[in-house]
Amino acid sequence: MLPAEAKALVITQILPPVVAANTAGATTGWVAVPVTEGCLVFIQEVGALGGASTLAGALETATSNAGAGAVALLPDDGTAGFTAVAAADKVEAKSFNARKNLGYVRYTGTIAVSTVAVSVCVIGRPKTTT
Repeated sequence: MLPAEAKALVITQILPPVVAANTAGATTGWVAVPVTEGCLVFIQEVGALGGASTLAGALETATSNAGAGAVALLPDDGTAGFTAVAAADKVEAKSFNARKNLGYVRYTGTIAVSTVAVSVCVIGRPKTTT
């Protein structure tokens, strides 16, 4: 049985599992991310990489599903985003202050060389009013 705190979490899929042959294939549209409190945890999961492929994942946030006011969404650890991946079967989680979310998020997975299997989701606790 899950504790109440865990039950309150919401998972939003940003990039469904895909085998992408290029950056366009690993780039999403603007996905609505619920207003949350505390932190957002984005998880990038990489499976197989073709040949000597690499993946560099980055996030942006905007105020609309058309990308209005888009800015880079930078993690709390001071890095520019996810660590570049050059080996298969890597999972990385990055936390972000929920106040940085402007309502919509887009993931760009820059792919070099060949195909990459990748998915991205975000976990957060919806903001409640009392």
